[in-house]
Amino acid sequence: MKTFDGRFFQFLRLACGLAAVASLGLWGTLALLRLRFTPAIDYGEGLLLHAAQQFQAGVFPYSWEASLPYVPVVYGPLYPLVWALILPWTGPVLWGGRLIAVLGALACAGWLAFTVRRLTGRWLEAAVAAGLFLWSGPSVAWTALARVDFPALALGLGGLALFLFAAPRYRVVGTALFFLALLTRQTMLAAPLVAYLHLYREGDRKTAALHALALFGLVLGALAVLQVGSHGGFWREAVAGNVCPWQWERLRWLGGFMVRRSPLLLVVGVVGVPLLWRRTPQMWALSVYAVIALLSMVLGAKQGAGRNYLLEAVWACALIMALALSPRLLWREPRRWQLWLPAVLILLQFGLLYRAPGLYTDLSRGSDPIMDAALIEAVRAEPGEVLSENLGAAVAAGKRVWVEPSTTTQMAWADRWDQEPLLEMIRQHRFGLVVTSTPLGPPHAGFWGYADRWTAEEGQALEANYAPGERLGIWQLWRPVPQVSH
Repeated sequence: MKTFDGRFFQFLRLACGLAAVASLGLWGTLALLRLRFTPAIDYGEGLLLHAAQQFQAGVFPYSWEASLPYVPVVYGPLYPLVWALILPWTGPVLWGGRLIAVLGALACAGWLAFTVRRLTGRWLEAAVAAGLFLWSGPSVAWTALARVDFPALALGLGGLALFLFAAPRYRVVGTALFFLALLTRQTMLAAPLVAYLHLYREGDRKTAALHALALFGLVLGALAVLQVGSHGGFWREAVAGNVCPWQWERLRWLGGFMVRRSPLLLVVGVVGVPLLWRRTPQMWALSVYAVIALLSMVLGAKQGAGRNYLLEAVWACALIMALALSPRLLWREPRRWQLWLPAVLILLQFGLLYRAPGLYTDLSRGSDPIMDAALIEAVRAEPGEVLSENLGAAVAAGKRVWVEPSTTTQMAWADRWDQEPLLEMIRQHRFGLVVTSTPLGPPHAGFWGYADRWTAEEGQALEANYAPGERLGIWQLWRPVPQVSH
């Protein structure tokens, strides 16, 4: 009977490894599909390409004043700055920024595999962890999008790995990585907090304090430089512009997405946290990181939060689920069910994650490559100015970007941006073409689908002065209504 149990357990482990390899292959296929795709897949890609072009031109992307054209950059400067460095070779196209994001995703999976390998001593568990992370719903939705999240997370996780597993002389590099992560995305605080708590708990309190003070000093210095260089624009856009109200509906949406795509991953991650708590110091630190990541999924459910707010929680849950494949790491004398149950759950979770790679996988979009390419041509063909919700189409067509509607809407609601100049331009028919997304949610004004992309006043002004014309996938084109003279 023991021989049968051992063989059955090894068979399950092998099946988990094969499922992980297959998932990694599917993820690679998806990444290549999106790297080769020309139009914007996500509306934020055009915003960051615009910021990279400004850096390339020697212009600080954070606006000195909130006047038109106003394209606020709500992230740190590192990602668009790196993108600007490769623009001379790639040109003003999205695949350069997407390549940076793909490398960031690979680095996140690499740090995960490295961590699991160090804890278990096995490569199979490392591959399972990487497969669970990269082919999970949130990661698939954000794969190869020209966004900051994967690079920022990779920098933070790299710093954490150095503090947990590397020699003390590499801790300076770890703090430097934490600083770069914060320059990429301002919310990357979990990794440095856990790293310094780990040092403090291990009795090296002086070193923990020195590193924390060094990171704090670097952040303050960078903030001062960015504030002076932007004449106050950095704080207004990247800090105040990110303060949005917490929404129960957004939490329900994020939680529902996790339950639909990764329910077993979430359950095992939550249940497994206490199992790590009393093991090795490194496992204690990783359990604290998991708690913070899971809490951030709840506390980060603010207006406009997307699937990228789930990436840290998914990383932590994939770590715990992969560690469960080594039951003696979590239980001193594992019972029979503790040997085979984790492997069965992992296989079931891989089964729930299976789908064919596609450009819009897990993005809930009704568009397609032909329609998005046609949108770029329609914007390019317009001789006048264009007001476009799809910033990527405007940038690809060589048109001026007037606003980033998601951020300006939230700033208008908070009385941090005056929308009257934009309303006046709409009333005066200053735009020969307006591009919006078609109705997909609760109406704001008559046609409005994304209630957090445009204000009610903007919707009403548009409906009063423009008429809906051609529809390209999810994108609605609006043309000025001829004014009747009396």
